[in-house]
Amino acid sequence: MAHFISKTSARISALIVPALGVSLPALSQMTPAEMPLPDSTQFLRLVETNLKYQYDEQKLLEGYAYRVLRVEEELDGEDRVKERQTTESAIYRFPQGPFRRVLGRNGSPLTDTESRQQEAAFAAHVEGKKIQKPDGSWMGSRANSPDELGALAGDIPQAFDFKLLRREKLNGRASIVVRFRPREHAGYSSRMGKLLLPKVAGLTWIDEENHRLARVEAEIVDNVNVGLFGLLAKIHKGTVHVQEWRKADDGMWLPWRQELEFKARSFLARGSHRRVLEERSAYRKFRLDAAAGPSGEAQAKKQ
Repeated sequence: MAHFISKTSARISALIVPALGVSLPALSQMTPAEMPLPDSTQFLRLVETNLKYQYDEQKLLEGYAYRVLRVEEELDGEDRVKERQTTESAIYRFPQGPFRRVLGRNGSPLTDTESRQQEAAFAAHVEGKKIQKPDGSWMGSRANSPDELGALAGDIPQAFDFKLLRREKLNGRASIVVRFRPREHAGYSSRMGKLLLPKVAGLTWIDEENHRLARVEAEIVDNVNVGLFGLLAKIHKGTVHVQEWRKADDGMWLPWRQELEFKARSFLARGSHRRVLEERSAYRKFRLDAAAGPSGEAQAKKQ
């Protein structure tokens, strides 16, 4: 019986595969990059189910602690660095919101006074007496709330026309490279979606096995007015945003790197050409030990 089923399956394959334009011998000789791409509609539908969760960092990263290296550069008219500021931080993701503990600036550790201030701010955050607000130009430039982020992620599938281009290896994993361009007459449910998505195009690398975003390269294709770095500004065409995620040892897809380079002109100040790089590392789950503050690793014990 098994022999009959095997022969029947072979006959069916011999009929179906050539009908798809690929012969069995040719299929067996193909490299992974040469294999036929997956069905676009089905593939993107699987990606869509993960999209909102992947962009909601408060839910995605709750219970995680990690390190962040952030570099902000001011560039001159010839793209030379005029000023650079580096900040190293440890982030603790609590249910009430993230706490950012600054470890050092421009290669120098905090002073004793600054460290004590961090201890007091940490205790106040944990006890709910004074919740730390997102306070970086990078974080301040993003959507304002989890609801807004969710609505923005929900806008993405309808905002763009997608085309599967090719298969590539990224960080050792098979990815499908997808081009996206603004779709005409798209509808938007979020404020950020209506403002930004009609003026964004680029490429995304999607993990073929897990259907997760692994890398996004997005470019502003037309000038856009937006609130950025605490100012009303015009972001010029050509601004590029790159973001990457990687699969961690626990199986979670976590943010690892993002970079933004843009030229903007505030309505109240001179033009600015800036580059912001943020790299994350040392992800770990933690639980709170109330006896210790953020100056010691004791308060971030592995579960």
